[in-house]
Amino acid sequence: LNSAANAALGRARELEDIFSVYSEDSEITYVNQNAAAGPVRVSDDFYAVLERSLYFAQLTDGAFDPTLGRLIQLWGIGTENARVPSESEISPFVGKKNYEHVILDEEEHTVYFENSDFSLDLGGIVKGYAADEIKKLLMEEYDIASGLINLGGNIMTIGSRPDGQPWTLGIADPQNPQDSSQTVASMAVTDKTFVTSGDYQRYFEDENGNRYHHILDGSTGYPADTHLSSVTIIGNTYMDADALS
Repeated sequence: LNSAANAALGRARELEDIFSVYSEDSEITYVNQNAAAGPVRVSDDFYAVLERSLYFAQLTDGAFDPTLGRLIQLWGIGTENARVPSESEISPFVGKKNYEHVILDEEEHTVYFENSDFSLDLGGIVKGYAADEIKKLLMEEYDIASGLINLGGNIMTIGSRPDGQPWTLGIADPQNPQDSSQTVASMAVTDKTFVTSGDYQRYFEDENGNRYHHILDGSTGYPADTHLSSVTIIGNTYMDADALS
């Protein structure tokens, strides 16, 4: 079990080295810096995540948008530099649908940006890919038949509980997310993933007490205003559930 856990953590770190926009040495940073100048050959992991990201961008008409990297950086939510940008700073990024300008070449395994007005940020989907990869690793190489993978409150189940019963998973109350005894709902699941996105998970408040959460809307340039505090997707693959939530 220790070997399996260490291997899982190792795979997660491997993917972080590819997808971290905060690292100057990551693959995504290299792509963002060079793909507008010409096609950039990428790893299998990078290609798989970006291809699926562009699928969901088209499917959701940009509600999920992997090309909001510069807008996300501008807000800095979740970092020490969080702030409310000015209208003039936000306006260049509003309603652009730059995912339509990302060109993939499956045969050459390359990524090309048709213009230099955007950067990629795959944070809305890559945790899901990591969980799917970890589950595959644990099952195929370590014969794990029963388990829970918890990545920041989002749960991937492997099979059922050791006693054969389903796992019981709860959804946090957005008004009191730290109290695990006060869930708003619970469900019995077997071999499923359980992904929740909410406006209470990562945010900052300005001097007037206005809260700004990290889920940005590319059509406005501001945190999404959907009148929803929390959405949970239950599915078979963590990557798809992550993007959809």
